[in-house]
Amino acid sequence: MSFVEVVGVLAVVSAVLTVFFGYLYYKDRDERKLMFMLVFAFTTLAHIGEISYGLGSPISEKIFAWSPLPTISAILIAVFFSLGNHKDFRNTLHIFLISLLASIIMIFSPIPVSINLEIVYTILLTITILAAIYVVLTRKTLPDSMFLLSTVCFTLAEVSRITRFARMEITLFMELSAHIFIALVFLTAKESTGSNIASFFSIKDELKKTQQELENSQEQLMKAEYNFKSLIDVIADPVVIVDKKGHFLEINDTVRDRTGFTRDELLGKNFLKTNIVTTKSKAILIKKLTERMMGINVKPYEVEANTKSGKTIQLEVNAKKIEYKGKNADLVIFHDITERKILEKEQEKYAEQLEKEVKDRTKTVREHEEKLQSIFDSSPDAIAVFNLKGNITDCNKAALDFLGVSTKEEVINKNGLMFVTKKDQHKIKKTMNNVLKTSSVTNVGYTALNKGNKMCPAEFSASVIKDQSNKPVGFVAIIKDITERHKMENELRCYSEQLEELVEKRTKALKKSQKQLVRSERLAAIGEAATMVGHDLRNPLQAIENGIYYIDTELSKFKVPQRTKETLQSIHNSIDYADNIVKDLQHFAAKREPLLRETDINTIIKESLLCIKKPENIEINRESSKVPKIEIDKDMIKRVFVNLIVNGIQAMQEKGGLLTISTKKSKGYIKVSFKDMGKGINKENKKKLFTPFFTTKAQGMGVGLAICKRFVERHNGNITVESEEGKGSIFTVKLPIRSEEVGKLD
Repeated sequence: MSFVEVVGVLAVVSAVLTVFFGYLYYKDRDERKLMFMLVFAFTTLAHIGEISYGLGSPISEKIFAWSPLPTISAILIAVFFSLGNHKDFRNTLHIFLISLLASIIMIFSPIPVSINLEIVYTILLTITILAAIYVVLTRKTLPDSMFLLSTVCFTLAEVSRITRFARMEITLFMELSAHIFIALVFLTAKESTGSNIASFFSIKDELKKTQQELENSQEQLMKAEYNFKSLIDVIADPVVIVDKKGHFLEINDTVRDRTGFTRDELLGKNFLKTNIVTTKSKAILIKKLTERMMGINVKPYEVEANTKSGKTIQLEVNAKKIEYKGKNADLVIFHDITERKILEKEQEKYAEQLEKEVKDRTKTVREHEEKLQSIFDSSPDAIAVFNLKGNITDCNKAALDFLGVSTKEEVINKNGLMFVTKKDQHKIKKTMNNVLKTSSVTNVGYTALNKGNKMCPAEFSASVIKDQSNKPVGFVAIIKDITERHKMENELRCYSEQLEELVEKRTKALKKSQKQLVRSERLAAIGEAATMVGHDLRNPLQAIENGIYYIDTELSKFKVPQRTKETLQSIHNSIDYADNIVKDLQHFAAKREPLLRETDINTIIKESLLCIKKPENIEINRESSKVPKIEIDKDMIKRVFVNLIVNGIQAMQEKGGLLTISTKKSKGYIKVSFKDMGKGINKENKKKLFTPFFTTKAQGMGVGLAICKRFVERHNGNITVESEEGKGSIFTVKLPIRSEEVGKLD
């Protein structure tokens, strides 16, 4: 026979067996028959595919390679399922479906897979044959023997077909035999319990006997149903029987008593269409009913039921899958747990309250402990705890410092007398014995000895530590180093001796303060006078200025002698001079607060230089470095810089020279220096330099530098001078970069 003919015959046989196993599955719904029906259906399609695609095509080769996998898997699954004596085949069927799906995927997958299937199939079938032999030897039943023969035939057929070591007719014969033996397995399985051919001739007698037994069984069934109904009525809890769709088949009297619903209102109705359970509980009951019908073990669970009066009761559900009147059903027992739930809620509430109280108490105790520990650790005085033998059991950081050690391990379990001089040890022992009688002692002086054998005066206060039974268990001592106190006492003694001298010094200081007060009052009076003078002089000066302007305008129409022009110019200059004096007086007397704006110091210097007319014999050199902008009153600082530049120019006006202006950042300040090459300032005048109305100039009131000092100090800065006669002077202005305190100076 040709390859196509052999494959065609196998396809026909597989199709017949597919129908055969489909019929068997239709009759008893056995999943094993379904599995083999799928096996032969797949085999039929695989053979048809081999014929359709033709020998040698890629898809035909894949079908040829992967089509035996479902059959081998089914045989292997059947053997091990039989060995395991399982009753539920559904989970095992899932494994077969996975192998079937894998075969289909591998046949149509475009990705090549390099697996030696001949070895895999040979191993799987060898395992199957060995397992089948074991089953036959242990059970010795006809179906098992048939299954073994089917496995052997299929193994030989598949190995022959894959390796092609035999003719196609032999392969066909082996595979047909394997299929027939598998069919015989299911046919002989019904007869495996044993039967007798002679029973066929006595079938009429057996039929009568069977009818009689059937009538007796029906009568017994009716009695059993009555007894069963009586039994569930006796049960104190509500009991119902429902079918797999949720219809009430039976209820006991307790259901009516607890809920108020009658038998007529419930029997035959689906619980979903009644009001006996809440909506939430209906969903729970559907889920659990479905799980039980699927064979899943359902543990007791809780639902809520409604009474006809509108009350809600809590029920615990226990159910069992039973057969009732020939149908699968559920026997459901509802245990009323309403009272238990109320008690549980009260118990939970009490437990929560108790837990909260315990947490609060624990928190309070912990806070007290932490507070005491914090006080213990952070106390500036040395605190140590001793047992009744005088050994140290705990101490704080101050005690470690007092004893001259770095860690507690160096003093724990050490006797406290180690840190007392020998001459005071007896005194300490006697004192601690008295503490046991008096409970406490305070301010006992002694000489302490630290780890480095350094002695220092100290005193301690001690108290007894007692347990819950009021029995002494140790001591706690607060130790103070009184070295400083001794020093202070000595200093106080010395201070007392020098008290007269100190009183005299204080008297001198008081006189100096009085002088400063008089000076302040004088300056205040000067300020007021300056304000009044400035106000009174400003009006006549303005009148004179207007008059000079008018005269100058009128004279411009005529030819005027040079002497007259010079005289008018001299009057004009005098008016400017007097006006500057008035301005200086007003600036000195003014108490205006700085108006702060972020400003660049170098820009102010540049603007200040533009306000000044520089003589030809004087040069100005700027050494500006990059400094940050600061918040200052621009007008005030500009006035300071103009005054210092003018003073430097005037100091060098006769001989000429170089005026150097430099800026730099220094430790939170900006320093601006004005260095001239003038004649300098002597020591006597240097002390009075910033005093109001002190001046060495022929013309001037001596308020310029006083104004500079006041303006700089209003910015929380300072102004200093370095000068040496014949070598010039350096005026330095320091202004803070941060301006938080600016304007707070009086």
